[in-house]
Amino acid sequence: MKKVDLDKAKVILRTLLIAIVVLIIIIAKITENLPTIILAAIILSSVWGITYRTIWRCPYCGKVLGNNGNGGTHCSHCGEDLHVTISI
Repeated sequence: MKKVDLDKAKVILRTLLIAIVVLIIIIAKITENLPTIILAAIILSSVWGITYRTIWRCPYCGKVLGNNGNGGTHCSHCGEDLHVTISI
């Protein structure tokens, strides 16, 4: 699996989250059918969740960081420093 720099992963996840919110708002404006809006929200949230679990991982042990990587300095699983630049 290709490793992603955690700073790049943060940018990707935040950008995707903003895009999902905007898409849900656009869908809500286009259709006033509540089940369609809810279905779109569930599908788009699932896309975000899959992306999160795919790229928000420790670059050393590969385990999902959870909220630890948000401000933590070390992986809670292997203890490695998360702020070291990794070559891909």
